[in-house]
Amino acid sequence: VLGERHPDTLGSMNNTARVLLDKGELDEALALFREVLAMCREVLGERHPDTLISMNNTASVLKAKGELDEALALHRKALALWREVLGERHPDTLGSMNNTATVLKAKGELDEALALHREALALRREVLGERHPDTLTSMNNTARVLEAKGELDEALTLHREALAIKREVLGERHPDTLGSMNNTATVLKAKGELDEALALFREASGLTDEETCK
Repeated sequence: VLGERHPDTLGSMNNTARVLLDKGELDEALALFREVLAMCREVLGERHPDTLISMNNTASVLKAKGELDEALALHRKALALWREVLGERHPDTLGSMNNTATVLKAKGELDEALALHREALALRREVLGERHPDTLTSMNNTARVLEAKGELDEALTLHREALAIKREVLGERHPDTLGSMNNTATVLKAKGELDEALALFREASGLTDEETCK
């Protein structure tokens, strides 16, 4: 009815690809995301927000398939354009920083990943506030890179901060809170603080079991 190049058609193609991604059908999802990206570039131009979102979606599937070099190249390009089009402080730019840093970590480029995660975290604290889910995601991601670099004290501080906020905002039984308990306990174990690590692992396990029983 509308043709291949209509924005609503592209939106429908994008939604179909997202479901394929959720189902784990990565090859078909990637092919459809690539098609959407090519059309967005042609119809809307390189700098249009829908094109940039399409870059991110395509890069996400590439990362899931382990094609990290191409994923990183797309994320870098999208981030440069988000910075240019929307500025440093826009939530979409901050999300692109996070995505780029995540691929850098997967490639083992830890120094650059940490620098970008720190930048995203600082700006998310300032723009979105301490309690926003995106800020908490940045706390976790920054801490995970610090762990990988062996900087356990700072990693633990960030994990503790994120856990305290999640307990307050989401409650004890929320999956994100339980994940944060596990992350904090894992760093405590790595630091040799075994009693506190065990207590936190047991707390998380008990709450998970309780939810399962319900």
